Amino acid sequence: MPYSRMCRDRTYVVANAYVAGGGGFRLIIVCPVTRARGDYDGMDDLPDDFAIALGRLLYLGGLVEMLLDRCLVPVGEEPPRRGLSGARLVDELRKVETPSELLVHITEGYKGMHEYRNHLVHGAHNYANGSLWTWREPTSAKGAAAFSFTFDLVHLQDMAQSWQNLADAIQLELDQRERLITLEPDSR
Repeated sequence: MPYSRMCRDRTYVVANAYVAGGGGFRLIIVCPVTRARGDYDGMDDLPDDFAIALGRLLYLGGLVEMLLDRCLVPVGEEPPRRGLSGARLVDELRKVETPSELLVHITEGYKGMHEYRNHLVHGAHNYANGSLWTWREPTSAKGAAAFSFTFDLVHLQDMAQSWQNLADAIQLELDQRERLITLEPDSR
């Protein structure tokens, strides 16, 4: 990652962009934007280790979804790149013909982990007293109270490691699929 420090007087726009030519997805810094002094958003004092853990969560979640997209098609075919996530992605993964036991476990793991990542991605945040407080307004229930969560650094780091483990399991699934295809006799 070219820049992992947060600066008090700058906000960096970060994008998860597809790099052509087999480069895959990479986390890139698009541009620095100078903020006015005194503009407080509750994140000015976010320590670097919190920022890095959040960045890993965002990056790894995108990587997992890109890899899961590849599990929706037979080996050797191009993935549809539909940009699915959450319940829609889980529904499509459950439609895969003859899924391996590993893919079933991966799908359930993703389903269980996605909601908390969504709270971090789409929530409002405030850092204070060594914890990141995150809240989200519900989108479907009129008049319902906002959801709120508190994340300490160890929890964020553990969540990021869980996403890394899930990405590793998906890559193992894809590698096993590839090996099975190369071991099958030609059906011509």
